[in-house]
Amino acid sequence: MESAVGLRGLAEVLGASCEQDVYAALAEWNTRDHAVEADSSDQLPTPALQRLSVLLWEACRSSWWQEAFTASSAFMAALTLSPAGISTGLLNAGVGQGANPLSKISDATMMVLCSWCKDAEDRLLAGEGGDLKPPLPDDALAQQHQTRHQTAATLAVLAGFLRELVPACGFADRLLASPGFCKALLSAAATSESSPVVTRCGSLLGEAVVSFSALQARRGLAELLATLLEEASPAVRAAQEHTLLADLQEPGCVRLVETLVLARPDPKLHELLLELLWRGLRRFDDQTAASPAYQLLVQLTGETPPKRLQEVSSEQLLDWGPDLALQLSKKNYEVMSLPHCHISWGGLHIEDCGAVFSPHSLVVEGMFMSGATEALSGEEEAEQQGEEIMIEVPWACVQSPDLAVARGLPLHLPVDVEALCRLGLLTPTLASLVSLPEAALQISSSADGGEATSALEQLNALFLGASQDSSGQCGESGTFQESATFRNVDPLSSPQSSNQAVVASTLEVGPSAGQKVETEESVTTPPPSQYSQAAQTAVDFQVDGSRTKQAESKSQGGVPGQTSPHTPVGRLTRKLSFSQAEADEEEPDSSEVCEAAEAGVLKESRGVAARRGGGECPAHNATGELAADEERARNAEEDNKAEEDRVREAEEARLVAEEAARNAQEDARLRAAEEAAAQKAEEERLAAEAAKAAAARAAEEERLQKAEEERVAAEAAARKAEEDARVKAAAAAAAHKAEEERLAAEAARAAAARAAEEERLRKVEEERMAAEAAARKAEEDARGKAAAAAAAHKAEEERLAAEAATAAAQKAEKGRLAAEAARAAAARAAEEKRLRKAEEERMAAEAAARKAEEDARVKAAAAAAAQKAEEKRLAAEAARAAA
Repeated sequence: MESAVGLRGLAEVLGASCEQDVYAALAEWNTRDHAVEADSSDQLPTPALQRLSVLLWEACRSSWWQEAFTASSAFMAALTLSPAGISTGLLNAGVGQGANPLSKISDATMMVLCSWCKDAEDRLLAGEGGDLKPPLPDDALAQQHQTRHQTAATLAVLAGFLRELVPACGFADRLLASPGFCKALLSAAATSESSPVVTRCGSLLGEAVVSFSALQARRGLAELLATLLEEASPAVRAAQEHTLLADLQEPGCVRLVETLVLARPDPKLHELLLELLWRGLRRFDDQTAASPAYQLLVQLTGETPPKRLQEVSSEQLLDWGPDLALQLSKKNYEVMSLPHCHISWGGLHIEDCGAVFSPHSLVVEGMFMSGATEALSGEEEAEQQGEEIMIEVPWACVQSPDLAVARGLPLHLPVDVEALCRLGLLTPTLASLVSLPEAALQISSSADGGEATSALEQLNALFLGASQDSSGQCGESGTFQESATFRNVDPLSSPQSSNQAVVASTLEVGPSAGQKVETEESVTTPPPSQYSQAAQTAVDFQVDGSRTKQAESKSQGGVPGQTSPHTPVGRLTRKLSFSQAEADEEEPDSSEVCEAAEAGVLKESRGVAARRGGGECPAHNATGELAADEERARNAEEDNKAEEDRVREAEEARLVAEEAARNAQEDARLRAAEEAAAQKAEEERLAAEAAKAAAARAAEEERLQKAEEERVAAEAAARKAEEDARVKAAAAAAAHKAEEERLAAEAARAAAARAAEEERLRKVEEERMAAEAAARKAEEDARGKAAAAAAAHKAEEERLAAEAATAAAQKAEKGRLAAEAARAAAARAAEEKRLRKAEEERMAAEAAARKAEEDARVKAAAAAAAQKAEEKRLAAEAARAAA
């Protein structure tokens, strides 16, 4: 079909091609230049619009991404050729019978979104396994890259098509009210992937091109969501913006915050994500303040930036959006600009423009000057002269950009123009200008030498940091680059694990409320095994500290636990030895007994002298007194020995009691160790139960997502059946009408025959009878038409009643699903609250147990010190007794 150009050509392709080769014919139509015969007043016929929408829906339902991209590109080209005509045609096609193109397009977009989100989650789960997963063969890897690129391209085209169509058709409320549509848009736009800066071409180049196409799709989805919120009615806009940071939109809300703050910045995407965050913050209330997304935002940035962002007006956001987004990012140093540049690229020359470098691409923005359009025709030069131009060149399309940057200004960047055209970043006119042999993008700058040198140093540090990411080294700016720390935490984890990580870090080692976190490491949450290792390290440090003090006391010549001679411990010793002191006072020692004996001897001697003066025999009396004194001395010595034996037995009993006390203390210590082991086992059991609960929640979410996909497919099948029934009803109505016309014709022929017979028989009454026959015929025709009109009106009323009943049933089903989702969200919130409370109680119990153990350890040390002091005192007393 050489003449298949423009909308008429598209209608011919859709009308003449069979199902097998229609996609090939559409792909060929997409490659042609339609600007020559483009007419903005042309409209695509309704059957053609319906068939193109059905082809797009069928391709998305069957995951034929190449065919889906072809059909969506045909829609986009048609909208570009005739925006008003296509918008009007889509609105009119949805009123009559047959497939509703708008419903088909929205359903196809939802199916592509579901597939994209599922693939992203699978990639995140596969990325958590690290190197444990075996690498894919080259063929399988190439096929995977091709599929992702086609899906991303289809998603980007559909997002752009809907974004252009929403203001003209005004169905933003309908799209936002679709179940899961807003949630899928937010999740797909906010889910960040690991996209390293490309410094070498080769096997990584294909993956980098696919990553940039995914970035383009995320930009389109974020802009589509922002457009839908802007074009929605005030009530719907307020309701949807209020849920942007709510739990119902997870995991997109938390990933929105993580991507804005932690991911490698892309100026275009971050500006759109900042607008979504601003829309959610301007509906701030208690529910938003309690959401995990807002708590994570406060934890990462502090309380001041969110409050200031709430105060920004829409005009200020429009003017300062990129700057505000970069201020919020922790990696804003990776975006740098070079002013007063001159661009020379083949036949394209741009004077005094600006260049912005980011981890993803190079963006050049300036004005066409006099020598910028030499290769253009006269009309094109008149159109392009003085117009603004913006060119984006991804690093994935540049060969060895790090080497070019290392050589300094002027920059010579070899660019793959064909890859740029495949990504849709170059128009055919610009591609013809820059596609010259040995043409490289050359950038020179007339800016201040220090400014240009600083920009190049930062750009060189960006590429050097990309090559050092695997080792976790620090860039020249002093801030960690995107390393394993970010990729293990972050945007790529599931929402549940991400939220639990934030809560755990806040409970264990996180900052207090309102304290600003300066580095990424302060919000990184290690696995549970690392937590237990950290706790064990703290305990070992305390034990090692006490052991160090003991070693120091030994090195100084002392004994662990022995009191220094200059330590005033007399009060403590007296208190501990009070019972022994009472025993010593009750039983005099041997010296006191000897003194008492000597006093008794002297007393007896004085008595003997007195009696001697009375006339008794002195010799006899002296001998008897001496014998009595000796007997008393022997008795006293025996009593002393018995007392010493009793004291020794009491000391031995006390030592036995102390040994029993030490054994009891050791038993208590063993019981405490057993209790600690049991507590640790209980903690491990609770951790295992929490992991099982997380796995169950993930399985439940996957089941709900699968059920949602099945429901969408069932609804699509029901709509298809309804459309088939409508087609059959229309065919039956047409057949009935044809039968009525045939019967009317037969009646007319019969009337004519009767009129002829009457004219032949009654020639006299010929004119009168002819007039009467004509009047009867006209009356019969009028009655037949009135009956047909009444039947058609009744059929139309029945069809409208059936559609109203179907719409009511769909609305009731949506309400029921929303109620079920709300109940499930409330149940999840209650369960998370219960788990957090149990975790807090467990940590409080652990702290109490550690404090009790420390008190027992202090008491044991005091008892040991007292025991050693008592032993020392007893040894001193024994020494005095021996002396």
